[in-house]
Amino acid sequence: MLILLTTEYEYTAELLDKIQELRGLVKNSSELEVGTDDVYLSKFLSYCGWQVKEAFEAINRYYDFKHHNPTWVAQHPVVYFKDMIYHTLCKYIMPKPDKDGRIIFVSKTVDAFKIFPNYINDIIELDDLIFESILLLPQVQKYGLTVISD
Repeated sequence: MLILLTTEYEYTAELLDKIQELRGLVKNSSELEVGTDDVYLSKFLSYCGWQVKEAFEAINRYYDFKHHNPTWVAQHPVVYFKDMIYHTLCKYIMPKPDKDGRIIFVSKTVDAFKIFPNYINDIIELDDLIFESILLLPQVQKYGLTVISD
């Protein structure tokens, strides 16, 4: 997947200052115990138009949601989903971006309930893992993401 490796993180001095400011807020928070690397923080900053206060609030809302809705987030490691992924071929990324440079993620719902009794919960968890990973990619932070759900 060359597309995922071709865009690099390019931060101006101003953006690096905003990342550093957000890092300070996260590290000083008594409620948050999350990563503070540049790529992770830039995910929230780019979502909030690089507004530090809004990004900090978004991080708090995001983890509040995960805390209050544990069945909607990943609880298993990726390897847990291996058989389901190979059997259903239900989640994949297209080899080329769309015309605007966005990565294309395809999510198909297939009838696998007899083989995988927890299928609906498992695909929700898998989506959480996939989106957590995809949103860290510089291409997605720069151009966005196209989701096709079938």
